[in-house]
Amino acid sequence: SPVNIPLIADKAFGDFILEADLIQTGKEYGHRDTCLFFRLHEATKFYYTHIATAADDHAHNIFIVNEKPRTKIASETTKGVNWGLGVWHKVRLECKISNGTIKVYFDDLSKPIMVAEDKTFGAGYVGFGSFDDTGKVDNLKVWGPAMEVRKIGFFSRPLKK
Repeated sequence: SPVNIPLIADKAFGDFILEADLIQTGKEYGHRDTCLFFRLHEATKFYYTHIATAADDHAHNIFIVNEKPRTKIASETTKGVNWGLGVWHKVRLECKISNGTIKVYFDDLSKPIMVAEDKTFGAGYVGFGSFDDTGKVDNLKVWGPAMEVRKIGFFSRPLKK
C-alpha cells in the first residue's frame, strides 16, 4: 500500500464530505492514479480510494488496509477515469460511520464512480497521495464535525470519550 500519505493531521473526522480539485501530472498508463486516504488511524489501519485510469484487482477501487495488504471493498465501480493532460477534476468523497457508506465522485457529482460499505474503522484522518505518480490538490474543503485530537508520535489520535 502507499507509504507517502500527506495528512490533514490536526483533525480527525467521523462523518464527512471532502471535495477537492485534483490534477494528475504523471504519464499515462493503466494505474495512473491519485488516492484519497480516510479514517486513517495508523500506518497499517485505514481506507483509501484509488482513482485510476483503468480498473483491475489493484486499481480504481476503494480499499481497506487493516494490518495486512490492501483488500478491495467497493460494491460498485466504473472501468476507470480519464485524467487527461493538464486537466483539473472535481472529486468528492462522502463517508458515514453510522451505516458505513463510502461514495466517490469524479467530475459528475450526481453519480458516484465507486460505492462501498464497511464499518471497520471509526473516526480518523484524511489525506492525499499516490502509489507512483505525481499530482496537485487545490480548493480543498471538508465538511463534518471534527473530533478532538491529541498528538502522539507521528500520527494524532482522537481522544477516547
